[in-house]
Amino acid sequence: MKFEHAYAKLLGNPTRKADRCAMPDCLRGFNDEELIDDLRAEWEEQIGGDEEDPFAETEIEPLEGTTYEVQPVVDSLGVVRILLTIERRVGFDIPPCIIRRGGYHSFEEMVDHLLPKIRALQVDQMRRKVGA
Repeated sequence: MKFEHAYAKLLGNPTRKADRCAMPDCLRGFNDEELIDDLRAEWEEQIGGDEEDPFAETEIEPLEGTTYEVQPVVDSLGVVRILLTIERRVGFDIPPCIIRRGGYHSFEEMVDHLLPKIRALQVDQMRRKVGA
């Protein structure tokens, strides 16, 4: 369910355009595709590194049985920096505790883990604003 519809339902009239227009910015919801595009750009920046970075992503596959196999591509500290991008898009603070301890091995893994948590935070924000 889109957050706009949930908000309108909480107001008791899901069809009135005036209710949707009067909705606070932080409750309008966020566009998943735009957020994912922003996250992908941040992810690419995190893994790109510069030419002098010995830990930058390379096309060479790590040798089997080494620690490089189990290390995440982007660690949890790197994802904390990505939270700023999320906060700009959704309009409220995101607590770092939603990040998986250790980080993420792929972009898809990060998105699959974070988006449901962000949506839950959005609903929580909505309930606080409507109940206030």
